[in-house]
Amino acid sequence: MGTLDEATLVAGVLGGNPEAFAQLYSRFRPLVFSAAFRITGDADVADDVVQETFLKVSAALPKFRPEARLSTWIYRIAVNEALDERRRAKRRPTPASGHDGPLPEPAWSAPDASAADRIREAVAGLPPRERAVFVLRHYEGLPVAEVANVLEIAEGPVKATLHHALARLADRLGDLR
Repeated sequence: MGTLDEATLVAGVLGGNPEAFAQLYSRFRPLVFSAAFRITGDADVADDVVQETFLKVSAALPKFRPEARLSTWIYRIAVNEALDERRRAKRRPTPASGHDGPLPEPAWSAPDASAADRIREAVAGLPPRERAVFVLRHYEGLPVAEVANVLEIAEGPVKATLHHALARLADRLGDLR
């Protein structure tokens, strides 16, 4: 089975075609994992978020509106699941885990490894909403309009939240300029 367009892919999954669901999973898993990892900061938790996201995608796909972008719809589910997992994690202690595979690089790059570590720590320290907006905009490269669509908020609050996140990061990382 070749690469299917989104409408054909959705129709195949809804029709019970396991190859269509496998293609949906393989096409969107890297995006879901990347966003989940950047939001949760833990590769094992991100893997759990990926699994939960695709369970929810499978269950909710009959409600998918074809006029929406499938990637945006899946991002929305993944980001909500990752934010929910962060909230749950605050209520229980969990050991940090490493990541054994390559992560997608953000649209920008740090000058050196120690700077990259500081940036990751600073992003991890952002409040959940700021972190989600920052990750989707700067790591995932989504335009502001799509970030707003994924998070189901207006563009104005996305821009304001992004501004707050950037100001907070500038305060923490000002010496890297």
